[in-house]
Amino acid sequence: MKLTSLSKTLDATTQEVYRHVSRLQKAKLVMKNVAGDYQLTSVGEQALRWVPGYRFLSAHSDYFMSHTLSVIPEEYTLRLGDLENSEFTNDVMITMFDNERMIKEAEEYIWMIMDQMMMNLYEPIKDALQRGVQVHVMRPKGWQLAEDVKKHLSDELIKALFEYNTTGKLQQREPERIDLCLFMSEKQVSSLSFITLEGKHDYIAFKSTDPVAHKWGREIYEHYWETATPAQIRV
Repeated sequence: MKLTSLSKTLDATTQEVYRHVSRLQKAKLVMKNVAGDYQLTSVGEQALRWVPGYRFLSAHSDYFMSHTLSVIPEEYTLRLGDLENSEFTNDVMITMFDNERMIKEAEEYIWMIMDQMMMNLYEPIKDALQRGVQVHVMRPKGWQLAEDVKKHLSDELIKALFEYNTTGKLQQREPERIDLCLFMSEKQVSSLSFITLEGKHDYIAFKSTDPVAHKWGREIYEHYWETATPAQIRV
């Protein structure tokens, strides 16, 4: 557009628009072409590709004031814009419900990264395995379920989980550390949560069925899975 068209579109004075355009030109983000129109430079086009990531951070600034991305590989933090269409859930009970529903609806696979196993997920996971769903779990090194919780699990359930582990339908790995918590299937990311500034996991999470966010979830899961240590299942 020319300056007058920009001014009309933005509902701003010509002088005000000129000041902004001049700053953008100085930053090499826009230029004037041979027709006298202002257009993006190649630098400006690339800068716009990063805007979704900033919008995501800005929209959830309260969350990220108490949570950190510093432990996440940079190649994924630079693609935070992929999560822009995610829904934020500031309720742990809703997150738990969403994860359970995801497991019940999965048809191909269930991938989970967690710092602890939730009691309400054992039976749905067993049912999913019986349906032929592949289950991959990443948990902290040496993690074991507390005895006072384990006693509430039936012998049948424990036996079934060990059998599925033997056949490879249920696989567990142990990464060096749990940088994030992620629950997903072939259909959705039911929860994605980052660690707090104190290094804790609070399961205040994002969820999404957006294909772009799902791709981000798949790729970061595969990154941690490939670098994690294979482990025998422990319940």
